[in-house]
Amino acid sequence: MMANRFEKIRNELGAPLQVRVQDTDRDWFLKQRVKSAEEFEACLAQIPEKPGFDRFQLLPPLEKLKTVAEGGSIVIVNMTTIRSDALLITTLGIEHLELPNLKESSVVTWRPSDSTRDTSRDVEGADDSEDEGSLEDILIKLWDYCVEPILNRLQYSRSQRAQNFHACGG
Repeated sequence: MMANRFEKIRNELGAPLQVRVQDTDRDWFLKQRVKSAEEFEACLAQIPEKPGFDRFQLLPPLEKLKTVAEGGSIVIVNMTTIRSDALLITTLGIEHLELPNLKESSVVTWRPSDSTRDTSRDVEGADDSEDEGSLEDILIKLWDYCVEPILNRLQYSRSQRAQNFHACGG
């Protein structure tokens, strides 16, 4: 089945590179990686040929996105080590908003103080000296650096701000 093949190859390519490959294994390892990449490209080329998959990996048409946004603006936040941005999808179109104060290097250090922290999700090796505070402190930072600039750009009024706000992490 093509879906299984796609997932298998994607997982092979997504696996971390082995840092300490023996010299004798290095050539074999690199050849396998190139072979997997070629198989993945071939698989990607075949998927749109299947019925119902003609738009596979293509963005939906702008008009469809605008129609979906009729129920309310759609916001996608992307945060990386390089920069943070939001894509705002409204009935008028798509807009980009840079979030210069939302820095991944800072966000990963935000954590509630020990009394409110679930330590089961701590990142190993993270610097414990940074920004410990209450959950409220963390939410205030997220509001200031991410949510408020987005709502301001979308020109939401105070009465609208309480409606339909959902967040999901990835």
